[in-house]
Amino acid sequence: MPKLILNIENDKLKEEVKTMISKIDYPLRFENINISTSYKTDFLSGDADKNMEILINPENKILENKFLFRGFFARFIFLLINEKEGLNMEIKEKLELPELVEFVQNFFADYKAVRYGFKVDMHRFFLEKISKKIYKNEKISKEDYLEFYSFYLIFKKMGEEGEIKALLETIKMEGLDRLLKEVEKLNYPYFFGDENLKKEWIEIFDKK
Repeated sequence: MPKLILNIENDKLKEEVKTMISKIDYPLRFENINISTSYKTDFLSGDADKNMEILINPENKILENKFLFRGFFARFIFLLINEKEGLNMEIKEKLELPELVEFVQNFFADYKAVRYGFKVDMHRFFLEKISKKIYKNEKISKEDYLEFYSFYLIFKKMGEEGEIKALLETIKMEGLDRLLKEVEKLNYPYFFGDENLKKEWIEIFDKK
């Protein structure tokens, strides 16, 4: 396990971060994990090289909701791990479209977070993100629905999709079937998307 170095004044946040890092059940190929607070970042930012570097803005409102913070933090950890391992670059080179690249990178980061230590946290995160939209009667965009569907797929792989599926069925969106079928093919570490996924993405989001 790399050495954990924390530069966080808020004791509650420091303990939360320590607990989250202790849950990682995945080989970490870093010398140190350096986590600090900074007002220069919007919420989370970082880098993955010899060390894992993470900056947290302690005044971001997401920190007020522990379920959202834990989910976003776990996702970000695995985004950095995937950056270190070259997965993010492979996705970028294969799919090219910035919004699609971000979606697929987040999908695999979320999947690995669920699989490698954060299953409970990510399940609560997914439910929180979906239910906040539903119960506040907020407009759900195609981008929102696609993200929510990705949450469903991740837990479907584990045979535990019930609660997420039930919520999704209350907000079913028309016109996305072909894109969803392509998204369903995503499979770590074997398939990261192809021209068919790009084509269906463009059809929905980039068609003029």
